[in-house]
Amino acid sequence: VDCHDPENMQLRVTRPGFLQAMQALAESDAETPAIPSITRWREGDRSSPYDANVAGIVSGTGAAVSDDVARRAIPVMVGAAVLLAGIAITWRRVRRGSGLVLVGLYAGYLGALVGIE
Repeated sequence: VDCHDPENMQLRVTRPGFLQAMQALAESDAETPAIPSITRWREGDRSSPYDANVAGIVSGTGAAVSDDVARRAIPVMVGAAVLLAGIAITWRRVRRGSGLVLVGLYAGYLGALVGIE
Protein backbone atom coordinates (compact mmCIF):
# COMPACT_ATOMS: atom_id res chain seq x y z
CA VAL A 1 0.00 0.00 0.00
CA ASP A 2 1.71 3.13 -1.12
CA CYS A 3 -0.80 5.92 -1.46
CA HIS A 4 -4.16 7.39 -0.51
CA ASP A 5 -6.79 8.27 -3.04
CA PRO A 6 -6.99 12.10 -2.97
CA GLU A 7 -10.74 11.99 -3.60
CA ASN A 8 -11.70 10.07 -0.45
CA MET A 9 -8.42 9.26 1.38
CA GLN A 10 -9.03 5.51 1.02
CA LEU A 11 -5.94 3.34 0.72
CA ARG A 12 -5.05 2.28 -2.80
CA VAL A 13 -2.20 0.50 -4.51
CA THR A 14 -0.48 2.11 -7.48
CA ARG A 15 2.53 -0.21 -7.83
CA PRO A 16 2.10 -2.12 -11.09
CA GLY A 17 4.19 -5.05 -9.87
CA PHE A 18 1.96 -5.65 -6.86
CA LEU A 19 -1.22 -5.31 -8.91
CA GLN A 20 0.08 -7.75 -11.54
CA ALA A 21 1.18 -10.22 -8.85
CA MET A 22 -2.25 -10.12 -7.18
CA GLN A 23 -3.95 -10.60 -10.55
CA ALA A 24 -1.71 -13.58 -11.35
CA LEU A 25 -2.41 -15.05 -7.90
CA ALA A 26 -6.15 -14.66 -8.42
CA GLU A 27 -5.98 -16.34 -11.83
CA SER A 28 -3.89 -19.25 -10.48
CA ASP A 29 -5.14 -22.34 -8.66
CA ALA A 30 -3.25 -21.44 -5.47
CA GLU A 31 -5.24 -21.52 -2.26
CA THR A 32 -5.85 -18.07 -0.80
CA PRO A 33 -7.78 -18.52 2.46
CA ALA A 34 -6.46 -15.21 3.84
CA ILE A 35 -7.72 -13.20 0.86
CA PRO A 36 -11.48 -13.73 0.58
CA SER A 37 -11.76 -11.14 -2.19
CA ILE A 38 -9.89 -13.53 -4.50
CA THR A 39 -12.30 -16.33 -3.58
CA ARG A 40 -15.27 -14.06 -4.34
CA TRP A 41 -13.69 -13.06 -7.68
CA ARG A 42 -13.02 -16.71 -8.59
CA GLU A 43 -16.62 -17.65 -7.81
CA GLY A 44 -17.95 -14.71 -9.86
CA ASP A 45 -18.22 -14.32 -13.61
CA ARG A 46 -14.59 -13.15 -14.08
CA SER A 47 -15.73 -10.71 -16.76
CA SER A 48 -12.97 -8.29 -15.73
CA PRO A 49 -9.48 -9.03 -14.40
CA TYR A 50 -8.95 -9.13 -10.66
CA ASP A 51 -8.10 -5.69 -9.26
CA ALA A 52 -6.95 -5.46 -5.62
CA ASN A 53 -8.19 -1.88 -5.37
CA VAL A 54 -11.69 -2.75 -6.56
CA ALA A 55 -11.94 -6.11 -4.81
CA GLY A 56 -11.47 -4.65 -1.37
CA ILE A 57 -8.13 -6.12 -0.34
CA VAL A 58 -6.75 -2.63 0.24
CA SER A 59 -9.84 -1.06 1.77
CA GLY A 60 -9.74 -3.39 4.73
CA THR A 61 -12.48 -5.81 3.75
CA GLY A 62 -10.32 -8.41 2.04
CA ALA A 63 -7.77 -9.62 4.57
CA ALA A 64 -8.94 -12.13 7.14
CA VAL A 65 -7.19 -12.75 10.45
CA SER A 66 -8.10 -15.76 12.55
CA ASP A 67 -9.51 -15.13 16.01
CA ASP A 68 -6.65 -17.10 17.58
CA VAL A 69 -4.04 -14.86 15.95
CA ALA A 70 -5.91 -11.70 16.94
CA ARG A 71 -6.34 -12.96 20.50
CA ARG A 72 -2.58 -13.40 20.83
CA ALA A 73 -1.44 -10.43 18.75
CA ILE A 74 -3.29 -7.64 20.56
CA PRO A 75 -1.88 -8.38 24.04
CA VAL A 76 1.60 -8.77 22.57
CA MET A 77 1.32 -5.42 20.77
CA VAL A 78 0.14 -3.70 23.95
CA GLY A 79 2.90 -5.36 25.96
CA ALA A 80 5.54 -4.33 23.43
CA ALA A 81 4.29 -0.74 23.47
CA VAL A 82 4.44 -0.64 27.29
CA LEU A 83 7.91 -2.22 27.28
CA LEU A 84 9.24 0.22 24.68
CA ALA A 85 7.67 3.17 26.50
CA GLY A 86 9.38 2.04 29.70
CA ILE A 87 12.72 1.78 27.93
CA ALA A 88 12.25 5.18 26.28
CA ILE A 89 11.29 6.89 29.55
CA THR A 90 14.06 5.25 31.58
CA TRP A 91 17.03 5.38 29.21
CA ARG A 92 15.77 7.54 26.31
CA ARG A 93 17.28 5.02 23.89
CA VAL A 94 17.42 1.29 23.27
CA ARG A 95 20.80 0.03 24.45
CA ARG A 96 22.50 -3.09 23.17
CA GLY A 97 21.34 -5.36 26.00
CA SER A 98 17.74 -4.26 25.90
CA GLY A 99 17.83 -4.45 22.10
CA LEU A 100 18.96 -8.07 22.28
CA VAL A 101 16.16 -8.81 24.75
CA LEU A 102 13.62 -7.19 22.41
CA VAL A 103 14.91 -9.17 19.42
CA GLY A 104 14.75 -12.37 21.47
CA LEU A 105 11.17 -11.62 22.55
CA TYR A 106 10.21 -10.90 18.95
CA ALA A 107 11.75 -14.17 17.76
CA GLY A 108 9.86 -16.05 20.48
CA TYR A 109 6.61 -14.34 19.49
CA LEU A 110 7.11 -15.24 15.82
CA GLY A 111 7.79 -18.84 16.81
CA ALA A 112 4.58 -18.94 18.85
CA LEU A 113 2.62 -17.27 16.07
CA VAL A 114 3.81 -19.77 13.48
CA GLY A 115 2.76 -22.54 15.83
CA ILE A 116 -0.84 -21.25 15.85
CA GLU A 117 -1.71 -21.94 12.22
